[in-house]
Amino acid sequence: SESARDFLANLLTRDPKARLSALQALQHDWLAETVRQKAQQVQKMSAAEGQRFAAALGIYAALPPLKHFSVQLMAWSTLAEERDEAQDIFKVIDKNQDGRCSMKELEAFFRKELKLPKELVEETMRAIKEAGWKDITYNDVIGALFCYHKIPMNERMLLYSFINLKDDECGCITIESLRAAVGQEVEGTPIEDVFADVQCKRYGLISYEEFVKYLSMDFATVSQFSSSEGAAPVAGYPQQKA
Repeated sequence: SESARDFLANLLTRDPKARLSALQALQHDWLAETVRQKAQQVQKMSAAEGQRFAAALGIYAALPPLKHFSVQLMAWSTLAEERDEAQDIFKVIDKNQDGRCSMKELEAFFRKELKLPKELVEETMRAIKEAGWKDITYNDVIGALFCYHKIPMNERMLLYSFINLKDDECGCITIESLRAAVGQEVEGTPIEDVFADVQCKRYGLISYEEFVKYLSMDFATVSQFSSSEGAAPVAGYPQQKA
């Protein structure tokens, strides 16, 4: 476009005095229009996609402590291209751009911009409040996208989470290795109680296979929210049998 050519020409000029400064470049019409169009793409999220996101965010908020913490770890292992959609969504819901989305901002996004059904919004907001959240972070948006497979889990992510929690000597997650990683509690739940939620062959020892199965059970329940172009199963992430 003419605007894009003008932007590049003013960036590449040899005369430093005539060249755009960093601030001027950010304020250029072409860049401003590009950012506006990208935001509009998210604002025009379909009602069906919006419903999947809201439902998945509620399910993510209600995950048991160890699962929730494990997904947060996986979020840290995602690549930039895997986080693109989460970044776009978060920019829209974080209206004042302070890095956190308040409950008021989130509810307004669901009700006014996405125009979601009242019952779904209330159910999602209730799940978030019951989890004790006071706001939504960028990582929470990534977690919700994991829940309905917009960001498909893979072995790299699962291994990253497991390795950060396991005991190096026995190769399993133990009460002591979990305590060393997170302290005496996992999101308010005592370490000993966390293990009661995991089915493992040896008490107090969670193998990698058991860890993956433990995570997959909850995410299998949200397959109904998967997008029409949903991701195919990936190596290292077992699918639940019907």
